[in-house]
Amino acid sequence: GYFDPGFDRVVLLTISKQATIDRLLKRGRFDDTPESIQTRLENYYRQIEGITNFYQQKGIMVEVNAENSVENIAAEIGQKLGVKWNRVTPMRLI
Repeated sequence: GYFDPGFDRVVLLTISKQATIDRLLKRGRFDDTPESIQTRLENYYRQIEGITNFYQQKGIMVEVNAENSVENIAAEIGQKLGVKWNRVTPMRLI
């Protein structure tokens, strides 16, 4: 089984493969080539599948569209978790 840290809720930020590739290519890193990004994404999807299935089965995972602005992402997370964010409320991601 998976290590279960006892989270009450888990947020999965979702983004299309093409949007991910576009964002990574814009970073300008020498090692961000379409081929290397494709390999990293394949590894990510393979590794994350079991984890997301685990939290979905527990009924504690919420998905948030990460293709929006940071402000909209934060608002959607807050809405789905029942939290109101403001400038003094830090978002802690673990």
